[in-house]
Amino acid sequence: MVLLPKMTLSTDVQVIQILVESHDSHIHDKLVYSLSWMFFMDKETILKIETIYDSDQRAIKKFKRKEISLNKLNEINSKNTDFIIGIIEKFGFPFKNKTSEKAYTASFLTVQHSGNVELMEKVIDTLSKADNGGADKKDIAYLIDRVRVLKNMPQIYGTQYKIFPRGKIEFFPIENPESVNKKREEYDLESIDEYLQKIKSNL
Repeated sequence: MVLLPKMTLSTDVQVIQILVESHDSHIHDKLVYSLSWMFFMDKETILKIETIYDSDQRAIKKFKRKEISLNKLNEINSKNTDFIIGIIEKFGFPFKNKTSEKAYTASFLTVQHSGNVELMEKVIDTLSKADNGGADKKDIAYLIDRVRVLKNMPQIYGTQYKIFPRGKIEFFPIENPESVNKKREEYDLESIDEYLQKIKSNL
């Protein structure tokens, strides 16, 4: 039996107290976890997380247009990362079915762009255990590849690439490239050729 403390969600929501009791520990734990999000993740916090998405995308576009330096881009990424780490430490990872699609995407992209291998490995584990509708499988593949590239290891799913002057695109080394499309399909990713065309269309 777990007695959840009284929490105020907002001025227009009554303070409530919920008694949770279940003989199934798995169901009990998941219910308490879901209720914890109900109590603690308010709309204002979700909106703040969503602004990180705008900050991330705006910075990348400015960098591609050479309006800001790499140092400035890294500075923005670092600031965003610190914010998201704070959110994760306080609430847990902002899953789609607990916050919003945009808040989830903002959190994922911030982690991916952080360069923080330890953080990425923790989030890989977290996303792998997410409930249905909580996370996108493809995001796990992106993080796994990013970590492997940062560790100077060949990537598995072919999500990581570099762009050279005049738009030349080169994938970082891929482990067993002959089976990469099969592995990509397992994580809801398009074929490597379709992915390459999408990259080119966004240049």
